[in-house]
Amino acid sequence: MKTMPSARVEPVVPSPPDTPTPTPDKNPARSGSPTLSQRGSTARVSLDRAKADARRFDRTVRYPLLYAGFALLTLAMSFAVAYGVVNGFRMLEVHIALTLGWPASVCLMLALLPTDSPSLLRKVAWLFGLSCVNTAVLFAWPAYLYARALLPPRGACWLVEGADPQPIACGTAAFQLAANTLLAGVLVVAASVFALELRRPSSARRTLTVLWAVVSNVGTAALITYAIRLFGALIFGDMRPTLAWGLYWALLVEYAAIVLALRAPRAREAVHAALAARGEAVGTAAGIASLLGDRTTADTLAHAHSSFRAVPADRVAREDLSDNTPSAALQARSVPCKLGSVDAFVSHSWQDDADAKYAELCTWADAFRKEHHREPLLWIDRFCIVRESAETDISDSLACLPVYLAGCDTFLALCGDTYLRRLWCLVEAWCFVEMRNGRRDGLVFRPFGGAVAELERRGRIDVSRADCTQVEDTERLTDVLKASFGSMARCSDALTRTLLDD
Repeated sequence: MKTMPSARVEPVVPSPPDTPTPTPDKNPARSGSPTLSQRGSTARVSLDRAKADARRFDRTVRYPLLYAGFALLTLAMSFAVAYGVVNGFRMLEVHIALTLGWPASVCLMLALLPTDSPSLLRKVAWLFGLSCVNTAVLFAWPAYLYARALLPPRGACWLVEGADPQPIACGTAAFQLAANTLLAGVLVVAASVFALELRRPSSARRTLTVLWAVVSNVGTAALITYAIRLFGALIFGDMRPTLAWGLYWALLVEYAAIVLALRAPRAREAVHAALAARGEAVGTAAGIASLLGDRTTADTLAHAHSSFRAVPADRVAREDLSDNTPSAALQARSVPCKLGSVDAFVSHSWQDDADAKYAELCTWADAFRKEHHREPLLWIDRFCIVRESAETDISDSLACLPVYLAGCDTFLALCGDTYLRRLWCLVEAWCFVEMRNGRRDGLVFRPFGGAVAELERRGRIDVSRADCTQVEDTERLTDVLKASFGSMARCSDALTRTLLDD
């Protein structure tokens, strides 16, 4: 196995506090590279572009769904009120409103992403909770009318809805009572779930998961409700060629389609992927903005400038690449740097063989020394990110990741057996290319071990099989990729082209 010179394998003891540590801000050997000020400006431009693309992605992809949802909801409510004022409020208006109201709810749900702010999702939860209470009241009233119809004073069942009582088969009334009671009860439970969820602080991902679960369950209950209505009317011969019964059939078909979309994650992903494809030119760049969260470009750059560090290659030993436990001693070996002064961002999997990984790093570093006649500066997470523990929140690291990548000349991917199954590694590669506006120059992909055979066998990267050591990291990074590509399948295709295609 190739190793670095023995004098360089041993870690360098940091300089005493009163001795200034030289900051490698200038690399004279790189005469053709952008200046440090230009590199900082490029990072700012890239982040500003990502923010602008995120806004444009919202305008072209998400806002149409929101507008369609609110428009359908407004139309449904306006029609119900106007028709009820003119003709007297009946169940017919409720069914017409629901025919438009449920697609409106689905449009609103599809416009939401797990990268949205928790406050926005909580507001939507409030809106759905109030809608559930309102709709429960609308169905509780006819349930009361059908209950009265089953206790007639004249030996027959009469439905008192409006000014004139209407005869109705008692069996049909019983089925209608069961259907309305079922849906009203489910809506009350749904409203209670929303209320409980809003009482405790939750992540955006959890809130969105609860929204999808509750709305899909309410949709399932609505489908069962209208199936009961139609079944009862068919059995007791009470089916009439009226607008109300026509709406029952329309709602049954509509709810079946809605329930399929709500309860099948693949169907939801297909819709999101189709929408993301409309904004493909800006969607992936907008994903960079989701890494920043609510931070402004100026705040992100300021934090990244103050925390950007690198470690000279001769201060890295084999054992340093075998364990990702945070170490103050390793962090002390790194030195502050300016954007553009670091030669390589080292991307690797902690689960890959440390000996083989270190050998690949030595090979690359030796070639660099021969060409540039100096020690390469490396960004390695364990040396350059200050984390108190492996479980430390990743928000700051995620926000600064695009800037750290933009501050390095090369993306050195040490690809071992597990590299393509580690989500952090894949996100780093995607982010590096995206910060260069899709250009792959500077991307150095060095497979070792069984990685080549694995790539030849699989032929593509499957992001859905990738994960992180911490579940929270996996969820956060998955949310970012889904927000960018719409589905993990589209993300897998894009990363395959980025990393594997010549």
